Amino acid sequence: MMLVAAGTSSQTEGQSFWSFLFPQRIRYSSNPDDVDLVQLSELWAKTLNVHRDPSEIAKALKYSYSVIVALDHGEGQEFAQPRLVGFGRAVSDGAFIVCLPP
Repeated sequence: MMLVAAGTSSQTEGQSFWSFLFPQRIRYSSNPDDVDLVQLSELWAKTLNVHRDPSEIAKALKYSYSVIVALDHGEGQEFAQPRLVGFGRAVSDGAFIVCLPP
């Protein structure tokens, strides 16, 4: 993979600089509706050794200030459903404080 700085002549027209940094099979979304609650529960269990009920995760998402999800759409052939491979969220008072919970 070749990395080029934004605005250089080596960059293909129409492609963003970020497309060179991140795999094309991974898509990012800030839409909470894109979170598969069961997959997120399984991801937390595997990576953080934290067990959360999907219904409780839904409540947490409802009150989150912002979320970001990374979805793996597969390489070569599309998955029937994208796999959740990354997740982050922020909670905030909307004015001064933002917290990124574990």
